Amino acid sequence: MTERLTVQQLIYGLKSASDPQLSPDGEWVVYGVASTDDPMAGLTHALRYLDEALRLDPDYVRAWIERSRTFHAMAFRQPDNAMAMLDSAEAASSHALAIDPRSAEAIEQRASVRFVAWVFNPETGTQLQDAEADAREALSIDPYRPRAESLLSQIAYHRGDFRTAYEAAMRAYRADAYAANVEDVLVRLFDTAFELGNDDEAAKWCDELRRRAPHSYLQYRCELLLLAFGRSGQPDVRKSLLALDAARRLSYVREEASLEAMLIALVGGSYARAGMADSARVYVQRALQMAPGSPNATPAAASTLLRIGERDAAVELLRAHLETLPGMRERLLKSRMLEHLDPQARELLTRG
Repeated sequence: MTERLTVQQLIYGLKSASDPQLSPDGEWVVYGVASTDDPMAGLTHALRYLDEALRLDPDYVRAWIERSRTFHAMAFRQPDNAMAMLDSAEAASSHALAIDPRSAEAIEQRASVRFVAWVFNPETGTQLQDAEADAREALSIDPYRPRAESLLSQIAYHRGDFRTAYEAAMRAYRADAYAANVEDVLVRLFDTAFELGNDDEAAKWCDELRRRAPHSYLQYRCELLLLAFGRSGQPDVRKSLLALDAARRLSYVREEASLEAMLIALVGGSYARAGMADSARVYVQRALQMAPGSPNATPAAASTLLRIGERDAAVELLRAHLETLPGMRERLLKSRMLEHLDPQARELLTRG
């Protein structure tokens, strides 16, 4: 069946599978890639079509870029095999660059892969520096690349350089406020404004996220963060409970324990801010029992415990968290959520 399709039709069909708003050309490919309930099966189908495209034209740069993106997506769905998937993703983007060394899109894609490789394994290699260099090179070739600006924002954010991260996210947003990754950019604008202590600005981006992504749990995450750890307004546990209830109406939140646990821990933060230590402790315990070791829930739980004076339990949670995800250390220890961490504990966690 694929013998009757051109390379362009194959790739266009693959793109349609990930963006149903595109033209229905190649619609049967959309069905082949997107009709399965198993995301990995869908990505495997995508690779099959890309392999066919590359058989027809081994020098088709777009196919190599899409192959890299497919392996990139697979890494998140197979964490035990993530580095092998990311190696394949980097190899595909590098192959695209061997064909066209000035492809800003291929350089940008390799930058994204290298950044994710650093997130998975931050203590080896130079992936973070290489990712930053690639993102800057992509922008030097084509200054109008919101995704590269967004990546520079991510890198700065993980280094705890919240001002630089905010400025890069603003450049990404201004370059294309309707880009496919605008939700990620809005989250970064919220997170960095929050970390810089500008709660009014953070609330503005939370409202924009709610408007642009009404079915995303992230609108409730940002609302709960402000209610739990913000400095403006009065503590309002009732609002936090309403936000948690609204988030739970999203089926994927109920199905993903780590997400729900994070939101529950943030409600605990609201109780702590209101001076209700016993209730805060109950919600933290509930979150940790729901998703032990969750990278989403643990920082919020630890921050809440610090606020109610349970320093040792908070430090132990943070120590285990940073042992699993050492790449988060620099950012987390600069976060305002750990403002109650005493100097001795901070030094202990800094040393690892």
